[in-house]
Amino acid sequence: MWTMEDPQTGHKFRGNFNFGSMNALHGNRQSRRDNLESLAYILIYLVVGPLPWEAVIPCTNNEAANGELLLLLITLKEEATPDGLCSGLSSVFADFLRYACGLRYAETPDYSKFQKEFEAIAKVTEE
Repeated sequence: MWTMEDPQTGHKFRGNFNFGSMNALHGNRQSRRDNLESLAYILIYLVVGPLPWEAVIPCTNNEAANGELLLLLITLKEEATPDGLCSGLSSVFADFLRYACGLRYAETPDYSKFQKEFEAIAKVTEE
């Protein structure tokens, strides 16, 4: 599901491990796709609650994520499917995560596509 073709690796992780993209966790240079992947995790978290891997590394303890713990977190994220993470939600959430993870490093995301879809969900929720 995740594409990692940028040759620049060895970057120090910045951010929250629970919401970080797979590229970021692997130490790869990040781009717009990584921002969208992180946003997808945050949106899912805000609607559903704790993500499956939060039991491994609580959001408040990024220092704990090193060595074997980080490898376990990466494994759990790699095993998670968009449909599994977004169970019970509008299909837009899973589609958004799949889209973000499938972008190439320098590819420009179609922001307006998902903006319209999430706005439609928000309107239905307001009613």
